[in-house]
Formats: sequence, structure tokens, C-alpha cells
Amino acid sequence: MTFILLTMLLMLGIGLLFWLPKFRLQRAIARPFPRHYAQILRMNVPVFTKMPADLQLQLKRLIQQFLHQKVCRM
Repeated sequence: MTFILLTMLLMLGIGLLFWLPKFRLQRAIARPFPRHYAQILRMNVPVFTKMPADLQLQLKRLIQQFLHQKVCRM
């Protein structure tokens, strides 16, 4: 009985190690794009305003993903 419980807890722990980062990334990408990020994009990437809306959205999501994965968390 104890062996089964420990095995199940170990499997749950391993599952969380793989699931949790994906969950956090999806949650970060789902957040609204901050206004000051959009201002920076418009000022520093002139082609951004000429891009179709779907490409703008894709770029914003990629920026959010990049910042989520690269920002140092303490």
C-alpha cells in the first residue's frame, strides 16, 4: 500500500515538472499585451504598424513568450 502511494506521488511530481512550465507559458501569453510594450514596438519597429493584424498578434505573442522565458525571476 505504501509503495503504491509513493509511486503515485512520484508520478504526480514528475507529471507536474513537465506540465507546470507549459501551463505558466500559456498563462503568460494569454495576458493582455502591455500598452508600453506596444508603444515601444510602434516607435522602434516602423514596419509593425504596416503589418496585417494577424502578424501583429503573432509578433506580440512571440514577444510575450520570449520575455516570459528570458526574464530573471527571483
